[in-house]
Amino acid sequence: MKYISSIILICITQFVVAQSIVQLRTVPSSPLSTDTVYVLADLQFPSSDCVLDTKSHQINGNTISASSHHCVGIATAICNATDTFKLGVLGSGSYTFSITLTNGGGQVPCSPGIVISDMDTLTFSVQSSLGIKDVVLPSFSLYPNPAQDFVRLSDAYHPIAKTVKIVAVTGAVVFESDTPKEKIDVSGLTPGVYTIEIYHNTGMATAKFVKE
Repeated sequence: MKYISSIILICITQFVVAQSIVQLRTVPSSPLSTDTVYVLADLQFPSSDCVLDTKSHQINGNTISASSHHCVGIATAICNATDTFKLGVLGSGSYTFSITLTNGGGQVPCSPGIVISDMDTLTFSVQSSLGIKDVVLPSFSLYPNPAQDFVRLSDAYHPIAKTVKIVAVTGAVVFESDTPKEKIDVSGLTPGVYTIEIYHNTGMATAKFVKE
């Protein structure tokens, strides 16, 4: 009986404390009022399985309330998951995204959460698209492409760039500088496709490159 009680206690503990929020982020990373905005919630569980059961969100003015419920297993192992919330096109302004996470045991649909597993809040801004446009100019180039250790901005943009960002395909900003240099070190990036966003006096320009 003592042995059975211990197993039950372990299972309940797994269900109660299984979920944590690693990061909240928006896609695109710097949304405009013409963009479709997504919020991604990166999660981590100490269980072998972490299947999404249900998720929802509600927009009330500039406040967004979201919830997510996952079904977790009982075997001890790290499980990572990302929940995606499509917010749609938002007006310019500052927004607060709050999420409450719970978890249960069993297959989908699984048992309801006993307690709140984790909560987190993300504040982000949506900029007006008026007066801002994507600048598509042939003179904007990156080299070498593919790149291994560094990329260089074309001479036409480097002198007037105000901010330079490198964004992964997930929307995560992996590099940002308010003092742009012609040569950018990318040796620490994971191989894949990235977008460089350059903000300057006349708008914004983008270009993609491959990190080998």
